[in-house]
Amino acid sequence: MRDAGARWRGFVRDAALAASLALAAGVSAILATDPLWIWQERPPWLAWTGGVNRLLDAEMRRAKPLQLFGRPAGTLLVGSSVVYRGLDPALVRDGAYNLGLSSLMADELPDVARLAAARGAQTVLIGLDYFMFSAFPGPPRLPTGLEAPASRLAASLHVALSLRTLAGAAPFVLARAYEGGAWQADGFKTTPDYGSAATLAIAADQRFGDMAYRPATLAHLRAALAILAGRDVRLYLSPMSRPQRRLADTAGRGPELADWRADVAAVAREAGVALLDLVDAPGLDDFDPARGSSAFWFDNLHFKPAVGRMVLARLGIATRDR
Repeated sequence: MRDAGARWRGFVRDAALAASLALAAGVSAILATDPLWIWQERPPWLAWTGGVNRLLDAEMRRAKPLQLFGRPAGTLLVGSSVVYRGLDPALVRDGAYNLGLSSLMADELPDVARLAAARGAQTVLIGLDYFMFSAFPGPPRLPTGLEAPASRLAASLHVALSLRTLAGAAPFVLARAYEGGAWQADGFKTTPDYGSAATLAIAADQRFGDMAYRPATLAHLRAALAILAGRDVRLYLSPMSRPQRRLADTAGRGPELADWRADVAAVAREAGVALLDLVDAPGLDDFDPARGSSAFWFDNLHFKPAVGRMVLARLGIATRDR
């Protein structure tokens, strides 16, 4: 019996040691490769993938708030995927960080504002889209409380100890991107043109039936602007392609879109923040989903950096050639 007990204790000891060594090796691999680009200026996977990163595509809501505190961010570009694809921080003369997040919703704006304030950003550009203020369900919400150093440390440790991160950190996994394009250190993602099959599929997936306008969500915008009081805040309504506006009208959202534009303008006036409404900005209607990406649009929703340059210029942000 004593021999059996000794063997069992030895097995448990050996198993614990093996698990500890495996955990240490996994943590070391994550720290060495930095797959979410949090700690290193040029992590090794950049050379392997050229900036393609499947894990960042899926985990940008975990990664970008942590990236923010290790990047130059005197100017911060805030918004949804149209921002991380369309506003190139390299065009901002004094540098910027792109905190565009896929499907950013209005109720997340105060958390983003707290991050901007904690980071000390002096100029904050906020791009707003109609769907942010709608009943569209959106993705899992942004982690909260990351403006506090202790919370950021805990979140960084979670990344380092995460089996999900470890599983996705291998070069052959990172390079198998969900979608085309390569990430940059400043939070921007270069995006390739789409063919007509892709743009037609994207157009068909625009779920305006789920996008009933919810005026109560404007309270979140008010809260975000209050948090950023005293900073240079520049607010704009994102350009919409003509096919996207047509889909909104077909779904009966045209009057709600007009109400939203007027309501956001009223909130901006209350806060003393200038608003630039670019929803139907002239000169940008060159897109037809049946023909693939155009000079100004990747697809129905996402405008190109050529439009982003115009947005930055219209907002009074000095730009430079890239």
